[in-house]
Amino acid sequence: MRRNLETLWNDALARASMKFSNPGIIRNWLKDTKPLSLEDEVLTIAVPSEFAKTWIETRYKEQLASAWKEAYGDWCDLVFSVSKPEKPVSESPALFPQDGQPVAPKKKRPSNDRFQQLRNLNPRYVFDNFIVGASNRFAHAACLAVAESPSKAYNPLFLYGGVGLGKTHLMQAIAHYVFSNHPRLKVSYLSSETFTNELILAIQEGNTQEFRNRYRNVDILLV
Repeated sequence: MRRNLETLWNDALARASMKFSNPGIIRNWLKDTKPLSLEDEVLTIAVPSEFAKTWIETRYKEQLASAWKEAYGDWCDLVFSVSKPEKPVSESPALFPQDGQPVAPKKKRPSNDRFQQLRNLNPRYVFDNFIVGASNRFAHAACLAVAESPSKAYNPLFLYGGVGLGKTHLMQAIAHYVFSNHPRLKVSYLSSETFTNELILAIQEGNTQEFRNRYRNVDILLV
């Protein structure tokens, strides 16, 4: 029975893959899901982490349920359950691999007027250009969630990884996305060295209140 249910679920995933604009969705998010039970029109699916559970529920649940109905004729309610404790974020260089497919939705670039407010942004560092792989999908998804719901999702968000693995790309992608989709929000992007130097100078000159006000008045601080 279990093997039969797994076969049914895999067939439904194959059908669902035709509904997704990017084939990487199955590889990056759904390949580790396993069906646990089907009772009273409720299909319980095991997922590897709480993060994956939330991401799949909010973005792919309807397509998966629709694919199941198309395949077998019966509608069922999909319930996702975390099957094991979450693993800590990998500290290996594979955190930001250079393989996979970009899965971010297409977004227009920020206007020139908005871009001039942050001249130190690289115009190529947008979500559309970020290469998503199996081991960096959580970092990418978290940054995209922050950009879509500033100050609500993953606040604060800390990115850790080696040099040249994509941290700067993701941070600047947040700024570009906010400029394009939340034009009223104030964004400040600066290096940790600049931030530290400003803090030290404020302490030396006795202007700590001005320093506080400068950064408390921004909606998104990217360091």
